[in-house]
Amino acid sequence: MDKKPSSVYIELWNSETQEFEEVSAAEMIGNLRKTGAPCVMEQEDAEEKLRGAKCEILGWYLTGAPCEMEQEEAEFRDEMARDAAQDLTEVIVTKKPKCDICEREAEYDARTTFGPWANLCEVHFTLHGIGLGTGKGQKLVV
Repeated sequence: MDKKPSSVYIELWNSETQEFEEVSAAEMIGNLRKTGAPCVMEQEDAEEKLRGAKCEILGWYLTGAPCEMEQEEAEFRDEMARDAAQDLTEVIVTKKPKCDICEREAEYDARTTFGPWANLCEVHFTLHGIGLGTGKGQKLVV
């Protein structure tokens, strides 16, 4: 390889030939440009933009201004809280089903002390129901 006096050369390991090769810095930079890999200045510029974005995000955090995602999450939590606050001990039905135990008219759709849910008459709800509310049961209302 002809060396120009003003060029900088670097020894690089060539995995194909299993030998070190001298490559000029200019050639390396040209190869990096062909591959699309950023040069040091481009890398530093990208890092500076990232730092700026982080500062902007941190600024939002410090000022208490929610980002769009935080706002949507807060609205979802508020909606869930409103739903949970509703009285969920009664449910309107068009027709009351039969009790799953005795075939009388069911008054409740409830979880039982056995684990599964069932349509229960007043007597069987008293004996086997665990209560009313979310995760427990509802009174059936026509």
